[in-house]
Amino acid sequence: MRFFRFALLACTVLFSFLIVVTSCHKTGTNPVTVIKDSTVIKDSAVYVDSARADSILTSASLKNGLLVYLPFDGNFADSSGNGNLTTAVGGATLGYDEHGYLNSAFTGTGSGGFLEVTNNGSIQFDTAISVSFDLMVVDSRREGLVQFVDNTDAEAFSFGVATSPSSPYNLEFAVADTALCDTVTSNSTNVTLMNASGLLVPTSWYNIITIFHKDTLQIYVNGALNSTAYSPNTSLSVCPTAKMIVGGWWDGDPASLNGTMDEVRLYNRVLTANEIKFLARNFQPGSTRVKPAIKSGKSATIN
Repeated sequence: MRFFRFALLACTVLFSFLIVVTSCHKTGTNPVTVIKDSTVIKDSAVYVDSARADSILTSASLKNGLLVYLPFDGNFADSSGNGNLTTAVGGATLGYDEHGYLNSAFTGTGSGGFLEVTNNGSIQFDTAISVSFDLMVVDSRREGLVQFVDNTDAEAFSFGVATSPSSPYNLEFAVADTALCDTVTSNSTNVTLMNASGLLVPTSWYNIITIFHKDTLQIYVNGALNSTAYSPNTSLSVCPTAKMIVGGWWDGDPASLNGTMDEVRLYNRVLTANEIKFLARNFQPGSTRVKPAIKSGKSATIN
């Protein structure tokens, strides 16, 4: 059985999520859905001057332990400073981000396109990882989001974030329960999987953060802890044949993204509460943050 057919192990759901989004558009571009904010929380202080707060936090802690960073600023390059080669596969393209800017996010059509990040030796983790990305799905379906796996045979699996293989297509986070690279396959016998509470609403933007620390798995949605589960494994292997796959699963079963992803980050540590809030700063209810040339539309509440 493959990743999307895991047996669900014990999972404690803590919170469901309810967010408010604003539907906006930029003149001359396609309509987009934007969630905006004007405050940043750092060291228990709220900064109204978001540009100053952005500079303080980004230049400091968010670079610590950063293994891969894909901001999609006109290209697919890894901007972490580690120089891992990123290859667009199957027609993967750049598209509009959540602010309506073209060539500023990875866009997939669900027809086999994904990104392949090759580990040049700089991607190393063991007892902790954090994965953060912004996401908009076009519809409800099975799709891979971020995996660390040998995409030629679906072995050497370490972790993965995806939607479930059948309706209602919940967000899922899974980690391998064994450290043997030559025997790790993504099936129900050696994987701990957890489901998020609540459903992704198509065409709405989210910030998703998943964290593994020793035996604990967590999913955060828009800066709020959504669910928690526990694994018998306390560390993850970096298998030599594994790659980081964004927007897909493996070559024999792509389960590729039909939607858009932006600001993809992989860390070899646990993100702090303030860092989680910072990364989700554009995705808060009733927020007012907006980039230039964006025109506000009407708001809507989603589940």
